[in-house]
Amino acid sequence: MASDSSSKVPITLRDFFFTDPFFKTSWDDFDRVREEMLKESRDFWSSVERDMKQVNFAQTRENKKNKSGLLNKKSMEKYLKEGS
Repeated sequence: MASDSSSKVPITLRDFFFTDPFFKTSWDDFDRVREEMLKESRDFWSSVERDMKQVNFAQTRENKKNKSGLLNKKSMEKYLKEGS
């Protein structure tokens, strides 16, 4: 592959590219979409953490009742109905 001067982009054209209104709005759109994706991810993991805390709380409550480390089927069904 030969180094050809016609394949290089002059710095002045590159700077113009970043200030061009069409591409400027494209970057803004990209940033908005990225922020929305990050928010959805944070919201999802927050809900997972909240659900895990609820399960741990229910398990701890049942452990105190039956002195076992596991929720039985009946207890889990009761917990799931309460959470609905």
